[in-house]
Amino acid sequence: NAAENEEIVERIYREGHEIGNHTLTHKYLHDASIGVVEREIDLCDHVIFNHSEYNSIVFRPPGGLYDADLTTVCSKRGYSVVLWSIDTRDWAGTSALDICKEIYNNVEDGSIILMHDYVCGESHTAEALRIVIPELKKLGYRFVTVSELIGN
Repeated sequence: NAAENEEIVERIYREGHEIGNHTLTHKYLHDASIGVVEREIDLCDHVIFNHSEYNSIVFRPPGGLYDADLTTVCSKRGYSVVLWSIDTRDWAGTSALDICKEIYNNVEDGSIILMHDYVCGESHTAEALRIVIPELKKLGYRFVTVSELIGN
């Protein structure tokens, strides 16, 4: 969504958040040719950099699907391939309460929580975040970038 939301990308960067590459078109790359993998990653890099002058160093493959070719391309570009430890299933229209329950029932130090900025249909992600972030902070959790978490 970066290409259509320049002002949001700029704000994300300005506020100190990490921006990861997730391909230009959200294409599953686990069985794509190396040329397609390179194109999807490089075009997304270009959009992110044009909006923020930021070079991403983390990559999350759509669907969490990857293969040796994808990891080779990412490695050559200096990317760490990152997945998640908690899937909130927010992409499935999951209620805010159920999103929060999934997080509370599974969170531990070092958790990476999968949530989406855009889903088709009704999304309760923002509502869940307004609930879960203060609660996790009360429990002593800190929020850090993925690179901080994995030591990049």
